[in-house]
Amino acid sequence: MKYFFGTDITQDKQNETLECERFVSARADAELEEKIAQASKLASEADELCRVSPVPRKAGQTCAVFAVVWGILLAIGLIRDPSSITSTPMIVTMAMVVISAVAAVFMLARAKKQLKTTPEQEQACERANAAFAEIAAESDKQFGIPEDCKEIDTLYCVYTVKDGVAAPYTMFRTELFMNYPRKVFVKDGDLCISDMRELIRVPASSLGDIEKVERKCGLGFWNKSVSYRAPEYAAYDIKRGGNGILTLGSYIRIDASLEGETYALLFPPYEEAYLKNILGR
Repeated sequence: MKYFFGTDITQDKQNETLECERFVSARADAELEEKIAQASKLASEADELCRVSPVPRKAGQTCAVFAVVWGILLAIGLIRDPSSITSTPMIVTMAMVVISAVAAVFMLARAKKQLKTTPEQEQACERANAAFAEIAAESDKQFGIPEDCKEIDTLYCVYTVKDGVAAPYTMFRTELFMNYPRKVFVKDGDLCISDMRELIRVPASSLGDIEKVERKCGLGFWNKSVSYRAPEYAAYDIKRGGNGILTLGSYIRIDASLEGETYALLFPPYEEAYLKNILGR
């Protein structure tokens, strides 16, 4: 078994080829590729302008911790001997509480100020978004993508094969995926998948059942226009860990029998209804 949106690094740790690339039926022409490169440059410029230094926030949090620690030491000292408030150690402790607290407020305020977008940043983002919107429309035209086609998340993974069993990269018993948005639709008996640069076609007749895999998995991004905390996603118990990774308790798998091999196509559980609809399941 192979992962359709996956890269096998069993033999070559540097391998970057996705299994699905062998099923590409059409690619963007040279003109569209050039437009994609230009739009990517605009996006990088916008990202650079909007990049926020983590230093003020981390420094503010550290100072806040110090203020709490010094405050506790001050309280303990006063509880043990209230008259010691005028002693040199207690005066120094009070000074450290004040200094740490003031520094924390200053640095956290600076971090908050960084989050406010400037007109220059907004214009850069608008230019990049407009460029990608134009590219998306041209890509849809080149690949014959229906107007009512929906862009959904597909799950990419790096995996290895041991004793004939393929397994995605796992950390702390959590399978880790990168969720990339692709347009998915059915046309002329094929499941079609597009990401602006290429169109992949898989015969619908090669697809097995839509299965729900009850296994914890982590996602790299959140691509939807509304928060993962929105009511429509409440049923999936999506949580964000301290490392920034989103975790879910399951994912969707559809096996495809292609060229004598079985390929597993993976999707987040919140895409199940759309997949059932277009596949008529």
